[in-house]
Amino acid sequence: MTQKLHYDASHYGVEFKVGSYVLWHCADQTNKLHFKWHGPYKVVKKISDVKYTIEDVLPVGRAV
Repeated sequence: MTQKLHYDASHYGVEFKVGSYVLWHCADQTNKLHFKWHGPYKVVKKISDVKYTIEDVLPVGRAV
C-alpha cells in the first residue's frame, strides 16, 4: 500500500484539449537507437479519460 501512496503523491492526471499538439511515445524496445517519441500529432477526438484519437500533421514522406 505504501508504493501506491508514494506514486499517487507524485503523479497527476493529464488531459489534452481537442486541437492541441502532442507527442506519441513508442514503447518498442527492440532497437535502442530508434526514436522513442514521435510527432507532432494533433488531437482529433477524446474517446475516454485516457484514450484519444490523433492524426499526423506532417506530410507523408517528410522526415523531421
